[in-house]
Amino acid sequence: AACPPGKPAPKQVSKTYSLAADALFDFDRSGPGDMNQKGRDSLDKLAAELKDIDKLESVTIYGYTDRLGSVPYNQRLSQNRANTVKMYLAERGIPASKMKAIGRGKADQIEPCPGLSGQALRDCLHPNRRVVLEVKGFTLENIPAKSSNDPQPIPVEGVSPD
Repeated sequence: AACPPGKPAPKQVSKTYSLAADALFDFDRSGPGDMNQKGRDSLDKLAAELKDIDKLESVTIYGYTDRLGSVPYNQRLSQNRANTVKMYLAERGIPASKMKAIGRGKADQIEPCPGLSGQALRDCLHPNRRVVLEVKGFTLENIPAKSSNDPQPIPVEGVSPD
């Protein structure tokens, strides 16, 4: 059925945001008290964007770690980071029922960093420590859905879109 005249048609919104875990949390940390100010500011801006989506369908929050540490430890750390981001966004008015937090541990590594050790290795592995948010919904505004030709969705300082 067509929309009545003067009523905009809903536009699908599908965006992915990647936030460096180090920009959200101190190294090897995951709790609400471990979030730094830059991370809070980034999530505040992201929450404001999410509130602009007229019909928010889902926000899937994936936590990732680097490859250092045991599998159980990294799984727990990544899950805790995802849970903390979910809780923070819920406290800013994003419905918790629309969000799902998933810890992915050291899955989907971006940088393998072979042959490095110590601080050089830790610095190289930085891109692997991240929180990724997949957002789906509908808006009545003319905000196009993400496509492979879109260089970036709406920019948020401290939040880098994938």
